Amino acid sequence: MPAERPAQNRERILFFMAVLHLYCHALLSLLTPLYVAIQKDFALPRVEPVTGLSTCGAVTFALATLVAGLLVDRLPSRLVAGGGLVVQGLGLVAMAAAPTLGWARVWVIVSAVGAAGYHPVSARVIAGLYPEAVGRAMGLAGMGAGLGFFLGPRFSGRVTGLAGWRMAMGLAGWGAVAVAAAYVLFTREPILSERPRPEGQVPAGPRQKAVFVLALAALGLALIPRDFAGGGIETLNALYLQHAQGLSVGLVGALLGYKGLLSLVTNPIFAWLSDRGSRLWWWAGTLLLSALCGAAIPFLPRGAAMAALVLHGMFLLANYPIFESALLERVPARLRGRAYALILAVVGSFAAFAPKFVGARVDALVSPAAVHAGPELFQALYLALAAVMLLGLAGVPLLVVVRRRSDGMHG
Repeated sequence: MPAERPAQNRERILFFMAVLHLYCHALLSLLTPLYVAIQKDFALPRVEPVTGLSTCGAVTFALATLVAGLLVDRLPSRLVAGGGLVVQGLGLVAMAAAPTLGWARVWVIVSAVGAAGYHPVSARVIAGLYPEAVGRAMGLAGMGAGLGFFLGPRFSGRVTGLAGWRMAMGLAGWGAVAVAAAYVLFTREPILSERPRPEGQVPAGPRQKAVFVLALAALGLALIPRDFAGGGIETLNALYLQHAQGLSVGLVGALLGYKGLLSLVTNPIFAWLSDRGSRLWWWAGTLLLSALCGAAIPFLPRGAAMAALVLHGMFLLANYPIFESALLERVPARLRGRAYALILAVVGSFAAFAPKFVGARVDALVSPAAVHAGPELFQALYLALAAVMLLGLAGVPLLVVVRRRSDGMHG
């Protein structure tokens, strides 16, 4: 590659971080509108085993992220993120040919291992490339997630309606391999900035490091309600729209994706506003609004319910880059991958059971012979999940503790 200014490589890397973020979440969200289609294809009497595919993938994703976090602080970031996307894509290609639900589960797990490479890489690279505007950079990369959440379910729903869910998985998988190749070919390994240790500050000792790790783990535990409820409401939305509103799988995929389309605009705006001050207040506010919109969905007429569904997802997607900015701007570059991976592993290991839980609850609410289920059957479950999401506000004071404890971690 010809010689170029560091700023050019920095901008190119941020662009590809957004593209990889797009693919990471697009591929992770492909399954959501397809639960009923896969249930019918494998002739299953219940939907819970199919929603359990997402649980298997999410648990694997969380645990593998911890390993990826250790690797990214030691190996080239392009190898971890690019190689991971290849594995994720090939897992989906293999899933498209799965003869049984058991084999589909195996390939979902393989795909999730590959998906785990992105977030530790982005956490370390973006904060290191843009120390002066980490919130804005995270927001721009978050646009990729928004577009992924829009395109993933929309693509899978549309292709499934035309050619079946297996074709949707296969096409998405080969697309991931192509994007990974472009990322490796057109970027160079970044040089990251490190926040200098304050004058006279003593390097952290073993006890201070242990306290910092415990604070990170506690923060991860506090965030479980946010992610459990977020994944639960997303799963419930897909089932609610088909069972209670009678929508086709293609239309369900489109509606689930609109939140991502809206977040293309709102994510960088919220992140930019948080850069200007009161970052923790913006984080708490977006979480509160997401919970309120989610709780309202089954109580509203169809049009208003669709708007509440999109707004719920929009505010939840805005919450993530604000949180990441608040955490990573204070953590040393050499620890960012591991710190973020530890939180994601703790959160994801528990929150991953949300799709399986919701699938089991919907099986109990909706008779297999029922053609239509009224919205009132879903109201209590939506309210319960929204209440759980609000418990995630306990993460605010813990995030303050982590930020303070990170000050001595530069030694």
